[in-house]
Amino acid sequence: MNVQHEVYRRGPVSLRTLYLRTDMGGRGSECRVFEVSEFLRALILETGRLDAAYQDGGRKGRIITLLLEEIERMPATPYEVSMPPDPRLLRVCEAILHKSVRPTRYR
Repeated sequence: MNVQHEVYRRGPVSLRTLYLRTDMGGRGSECRVFEVSEFLRALILETGRLDAAYQDGGRKGRIITLLLEEIERMPATPYEVSMPPDPRLLRVCEAILHKSVRPTRYR
């Protein structure tokens, strides 16, 4: 599945992208953003150190299962913002996003 998306940030962030097979259950077919608990963060970092091959009943498989369960528990965050329908305001927003103008210019 190809899900195109973009990420813009205006300040420091930490970002990890997880690519999950759709047959792993849960919301694997959705592209979503969510806050990460300290526990989930540790699971994500540990998963990054695992080999791709693992057995479901072994340690690696249990870590992956727990990771998926924790992802399911995380509430979605309202980071998606639609662009304004007004063409004048849309031009301002696009200029700010593309940094062709300084935001303070529009005060």
